[in-house]
This record gives sequence, structure tokens and C-alpha cells, in this order.
Amino acid sequence: MELSSSAPPVSDTHEAEAARRPRPAIGSALQQLLRFVVRRAAQRILHARLRRRGATVARSAMFIGRCQITGPIEIGEESIVYESVVDGRGGVAIGRRAIINRATIITAQHDVDSPAFETQYAPVRIGDYAVVFTGAIILPGTTIGPGAVVAAGAVVAGAVPSMAIVAGNPARTVRYRASTHGEIDLRRIAGFAPRRLHTLRERLGARLSFLAPIP
Repeated sequence: MELSSSAPPVSDTHEAEAARRPRPAIGSALQQLLRFVVRRAAQRILHARLRRRGATVARSAMFIGRCQITGPIEIGEESIVYESVVDGRGGVAIGRRAIINRATIITAQHDVDSPAFETQYAPVRIGDYAVVFTGAIILPGTTIGPGAVVAAGAVVAGAVPSMAIVAGNPARTVRYRASTHGEIDLRRIAGFAPRRLHTLRERLGARLSFLAPIP
């Protein structure tokens, strides 16, 4: 005789109840800490590789996603390069706390007027707190001043004044920035500072309190 029931199997019920239960904060904090440790290790390996190629990389600089980097670049403290192409053959200097978001930086081009079609190089300099948004192209010889912003899709050549916001092709100044992103924790945004580390410390401290000596 076979019995049928509309109720789900016991194992399925338990799994469903487990899925509905909120994860303990300590477990979530441990997972975040593990991801943090893995990211830090990967960054150290990448930094070492870039330094062997002649780059000057600050310890707190961050490379996220698939980045294509060539040449002797310089990058300052807490700057972020996110899924960008950085051609440093002609020299690229990125200041502190700058953000390069899915952009392309070019320091080499061919002389189209020369019969030999020679390659010409010119450095690119990006100041502290500058931001370069998605799809922007920075051409050889460009200097982006401190705090300047390059809008998405802009093509930039020449000099961008400090705190200017430029857009278009060719890029033009549309207005000036009121302030920089000085209050943002870039390392936390980039996932290099575990947000729940303080929760982990508190909960571990509470659970291990029985190990404290009796007065």
C-alpha cells in the first residue's frame, strides 16, 4: 500500500526552515573576513608582480577585476583601478585616493604623418582625488588635475584643471566640483576592509568570556 501526502519530505522541510532562518552575524562576519584575507593575499601577489616590472605601487592601492597594466606606472595610497586598461609604456602617475573605473589610459600612439609610422610616447598624470568614469579614454600627454572628474565616455587630451568636471569628445569643462570624496572609506567600498569585523570581535569576545580568570 502506498501513502501519499501533500506535505514536503522532512528533509526538505528542515532545509526550507534553515534557509528562512537568518544567518548568525558571527558566521557572516567570518565569511567576510575570509574574503578579505583572500583579497589581500591576491593584491600582495599583484603588487609584487607589478613592482618586478618597474611599477611603484602604494601598499594600500587596489586593483579590482580584470585590469590590463603595462609599463612602469605609479599609483598612490588608497587609489582604485577597476577593470581598466592602463598603458604605462610612456609613464602613468596616479595620485592618492583616485578612482579609475573601467577606463582606458593610453601613453603611446603612432605618428600618422611619418613614413616610418613611429611610435610616440607621452606620460599621463592623474592627480589626487581625481575620478575617471566608465568608458573614458585618456590620451597621451594628458594631465588631470587634483579632484577633477572625467565623465563616462569622455575622450580627454591636454590638461584638465583641478576640480573640473569634463565630458564629451573632445572633453570640455562643464562645471567645477564642490568637494572631493575625502570622507569615503575607499577600502571598505572596494571590499578590502571587512564591515563586520567589529561584530566578529564583539561576539567572539562574548562567547569566549568563560575563559576569563575568576576574580
